[in-house]
Amino acid sequence: MERVKEGGRGRLETRLAGKKDAGEEAGHGLTQLRRDTGVIGISWKALRQRGTQGTMGKWKGAVLMSGRNQEELELQLLGSQKTAYPMTYAPEMLETFDNKHPYRDYFVKFNCPEFTSLCPITGQPDFATIYISYMPDQKMVESKSLKLYLFSFRNHGDFHEDCMNIIMNDLIKLMDPKYIEVWGKFTPRGGISIDPYCNYGRPGTKYEQMAEHRLLNHDLYPEKVDNR
Repeated sequence: MERVKEGGRGRLETRLAGKKDAGEEAGHGLTQLRRDTGVIGISWKALRQRGTQGTMGKWKGAVLMSGRNQEELELQLLGSQKTAYPMTYAPEMLETFDNKHPYRDYFVKFNCPEFTSLCPITGQPDFATIYISYMPDQKMVESKSLKLYLFSFRNHGDFHEDCMNIIMNDLIKLMDPKYIEVWGKFTPRGGISIDPYCNYGRPGTKYEQMAEHRLLNHDLYPEKVDNR
């Protein structure tokens, strides 16, 4: 331990020598403990509260700081340290997890401001902000897999309208949602911006009627477009 005088104020501050090394060692120890016990969310605070005396067997099967068990968190992409970014259109990147509240209607919205695709004629890049809103049933799309899926469009040549419908079709196939809409707002090309909107409601249900109403009223208050 070293004591360092702070110039001009006469105050003393105390520093622990090797504090960085000690912190790194503690971090590695906590990571190893998580692996050994199978506990997803062990924290040092929880360890202090519960105590570390005796066997670590009392941690087996515990899930702290998490509302889902290990089986529900078996995702391939989220948390992976070796993410492979697809260079071509890759719907197989999409992953799902279980919706724990299928009895309730609620919206999940993704705002994707960096979408890029290619013009199928000229090969020039197109840029857009995409809004994806859906009401889940049994399955929900995992956000990192969605990010990588959208990334896969960067070398994909298609018209704006096609891209939005492809994205919606892939998500319907993946999740079978109650309701979904996809809205792309592209930057201008040749002095014109294009904003394709598409939606879907499960046939034969109130969500089909909701989709029709939403489609007819989706742009009642159009934004002022000033080159985005």
